[in-house]
Amino acid sequence: MRRAALLVGLAWLGSPAAAHAGVTEVSPPDGSTLIAAPREVTLRFTEPVGLRFSVFKVYPLPAGVSGNRALTEFSRSALRRHADEAARADLYRPAAGRAQTVRIPLKPGLKGRYAVMWKVMSADGHPVSGQATFSIR
Repeated sequence: MRRAALLVGLAWLGSPAAAHAGVTEVSPPDGSTLIAAPREVTLRFTEPVGLRFSVFKVYPLPAGVSGNRALTEFSRSALRRHADEAARADLYRPAAGRAQTVRIPLKPGLKGRYAVMWKVMSADGHPVSGQATFSIR
């Protein structure tokens, strides 16, 4: 009986339902430098994510924010902010449903360095967050 329970447990751990959503593609790519501002940022996930409880933001990077640790701290702080539309570089509005690809529209005329940040709800109910950067000349 124990052996059967162990095998079922191991099979469940290897199933897609036990995995957390991950990002498979960010456009513009992380760390890229662009000549012209894109119209949107696109995030593709390994599975559909719940949009109602997810947060997607694009912020101008303040001077002095460089390196993974500083970027992570900046992103954590920015993801907690409310009523911050004026400070952001995006025009994203929360939606309902689930999506595997999320498009974040950007404000026109952007220049400088930007952080794309997200906190999503995986199919298994776990929150997953991340960030990427890009620059516009």
